[in-house]
Amino acid sequence: MKNRLLFILLVIVLFNLYFWPKTNEEEKEVFIYPEKYTITLMGEVVFPGSYYFFEPVAFMDVINYAGGFTANANLNTLNLNETLLKSTIIVVDKIVDTNEDSYPKTININTASFDELIKIDGITENRAANIILHREQYGLFKNINELINVKYIGEATFEKIKDYLTV
Repeated sequence: MKNRLLFILLVIVLFNLYFWPKTNEEEKEVFIYPEKYTITLMGEVVFPGSYYFFEPVAFMDVINYAGGFTANANLNTLNLNETLLKSTIIVVDKIVDTNEDSYPKTININTASFDELIKIDGITENRAANIILHREQYGLFKNINELINVKYIGEATFEKIKDYLTV
């Protein structure tokens, strides 16, 4: 009986060794991660920051991920068709206004609106309102020197603003 039991046990062990799945270290799957590209956008884009890609990407696609350009972006210096093949930092510049004087140098005080008057250095909101009130009550100004009659405009203020006003 002992021999039989020993024989059965031996058959079971050999059976398990033969049919049991073998673990082989070489059969394990190795996953290779692709190279990561970091594209950093700064300047005139809606959402500046760093964006990560795992394959070469077109510059316009990166801009689309960043929400597009702002209204002040200078597109003349950029190659929108460029393919970015490595980690890059891109700065989108602002449009440079070559015309510094977008407003006329002098403003006619007889026709100027409240918004135009307060843009002049030295004229506050109260002074602009008083210029308009004075113009409505007493009629149009005949010359610039009549501004001294306006409430809150004295000699010092008049000297500061007289170069920006005309009749």
